[in-house]
Amino acid sequence: MSQRVRLQVADVAARHLGIEHTIDDPGDGPLVVRMPAWCPGSYVLREYAGHVTRFTATDADGGALSWHKRDKATWEIAPEGAPTVVLRYRVFAPELTVRSNDVSHDHAFVHPPAAFFAVEGRTDEAIDLHVDPPTGWTVSTALDPHGDGYRAHDYDRLADCPLEIGPHDVHHFEVAGRRHEFVIHGSGNHDVERIVADTEKIVRTEVDFFGGEPPYDRYLFVLHLTHDRGGGLEHDDSCALAWPKLGFRPEKQYRKFLTLVAHEFFHVWNVRRIRPEALLPYDYAREAYTTLLWVFEGFTTYYDELFPVRAGCYDTTTMLDHLAELIGREASRPGGSVQSLAESSFDAWIGLYRPNPDTPNSQTNYYLKGLLVAWKLDLFLRRETDDAHSLDDVVRHLWHEYGQRGRGVPEDGMVAIVREATGVDVTEFVRAHVERPGRMEYDDVLAHVGLRLRRKPVPEDEETPAWIGATLEPGDSGTRLAQVFHGGPAHAAGLMAGDVVIALDDHRIGRDLDERLKILRPGETVRWTAFRRDRLVQGRMTLGEDPVGTPEIVPLEGADPARRASFERWTGRSFEESAGRGD
Repeated sequence: MSQRVRLQVADVAARHLGIEHTIDDPGDGPLVVRMPAWCPGSYVLREYAGHVTRFTATDADGGALSWHKRDKATWEIAPEGAPTVVLRYRVFAPELTVRSNDVSHDHAFVHPPAAFFAVEGRTDEAIDLHVDPPTGWTVSTALDPHGDGYRAHDYDRLADCPLEIGPHDVHHFEVAGRRHEFVIHGSGNHDVERIVADTEKIVRTEVDFFGGEPPYDRYLFVLHLTHDRGGGLEHDDSCALAWPKLGFRPEKQYRKFLTLVAHEFFHVWNVRRIRPEALLPYDYAREAYTTLLWVFEGFTTYYDELFPVRAGCYDTTTMLDHLAELIGREASRPGGSVQSLAESSFDAWIGLYRPNPDTPNSQTNYYLKGLLVAWKLDLFLRRETDDAHSLDDVVRHLWHEYGQRGRGVPEDGMVAIVREATGVDVTEFVRAHVERPGRMEYDDVLAHVGLRLRRKPVPEDEETPAWIGATLEPGDSGTRLAQVFHGGPAHAAGLMAGDVVIALDDHRIGRDLDERLKILRPGETVRWTAFRRDRLVQGRMTLGEDPVGTPEIVPLEGADPARRASFERWTGRSFEESAGRGD
């Protein structure tokens, strides 16, 4: 029994991939094939079957076989005694993201769950893949070479290995005796040599963190330079990255890009091999619910801040500035007091990937708040054990006891896992920060590493600006309120998400509402005029002061040598890097 798949770029102008799937020994009963509804790492139903077109089924000689669809993603074919069934179809590939297919004049990106069928009852079989690239184009994938193509030992492996096909260069480096390849599609203001060099530092640091022996033979980074979109998707032996093509400058933006690299590579261990029970095995047809995404994405997002520092890619000041920015972002979301982290994880399928204007008021984010909880848990464990243990021990314990053994992490297992790894009982910590919604406090653990959180003072020659509690989308004909935070001045004044503010106190507003607020003061009352669904509405609003302001993390005054040493054990860098940031 065997399966063979042939892939080609069938029609560039139509943005079509052409696929031929050959299945030997189909048996006497109906042959059933399914297109996945979602992909691991992106927890929302994407209905990939919607891009399948021109489906046919024949025997090896081209004789037509009868078929019908059981449901939106399932095809049933009658082999009618044929020893081989050949499926041919096209896949529309219109979108350059890490979780979809893209065909254009200058490349093709193939996201396997969105392109290849799984054969019911035969997903454990090896599948041979042959690619017919356009002349002059190179195929880059983590699949194992086999003959004149590639071989996946089962469908999970095929689904896990994206393909970048185009006229790209392949950059490479070695860590721990393993070849790492980096390919880039698109043009931008990036420095390839610097990206590859910093990626090597991050890879080396993370591999060393987990014991120095990577769980793969070869690893592939694929980077797409896009118009304005960033993101990433992890795989066992590769990752797909997307970053705005002009987003590598200023330096702050480049450093954020490095956190994306560190994040997706950390997933080699956390979520790809250390997995919740709900994701063992993958079921591509339906949702897999877990309350643990705060661990698998939150922990990973925390370490994507920490590993570039430990790798020497940037200093602790950069990390602390970004953490302070994230603290402010989380504190500004009323939803953190409405939905718990566990609920956010469970509701990923209807929440995170499908935001609406009320999302910040009703939901928390297991990436953002998960990061902050992981950070606080790390410092909490360090404080409780006098730096003998940390979150590092928890993650390595997860790797040794679950990832390497192929065991799923139980839904209710994190308290016991932390206790086993560190000896610390975090029952109350998890109850307060994961199982219940609520605001985050940090000073109790920051002090352990010689830091404190404060609201950044307004410069003496400036005044506190007015705040209305809304996110703004400037336009030539007014400023749209994209989100209105519950309890803020705009909400109290009756303004709604989607309103386009065109005047304050009868003075026209265009793209400049944000600038106008800077010359107004908290406590002042203004008359607002807006369009709501093309109808003019008006009201009065008492302006407020941003309750969060601009948080910043600064050294604790008089931090003693013990606290400084704790900081250095945490970051692997000198405490003096963050000095001089206080008053």
